[in-house]
Amino acid sequence: MQDVCMWCSEPPRIDSFSFPRRKLYDRVSVSCVVSSGDLPISIAWSKDDADIPHQLGVVVQVRRRKSPYI
Repeated sequence: MQDVCMWCSEPPRIDSFSFPRRKLYDRVSVSCVVSSGDLPISIAWSKDDADIPHQLGVVVQVRRRKSPYI
């Protein structure tokens, strides 16, 4: 008999989020929280299945796994 080591891959679990209704040119903040899953995890934001042009002034901030937020 031979021992076999297997790694099970757990897909990322993204907590639900939504974009609040605002009028044109209002500012909004949205958080995408990955609450579980195997690392590494890579997230990308898009709009209408396309990259978000930098001319729109959208700022994406990436927080590492350990964050000071509760």
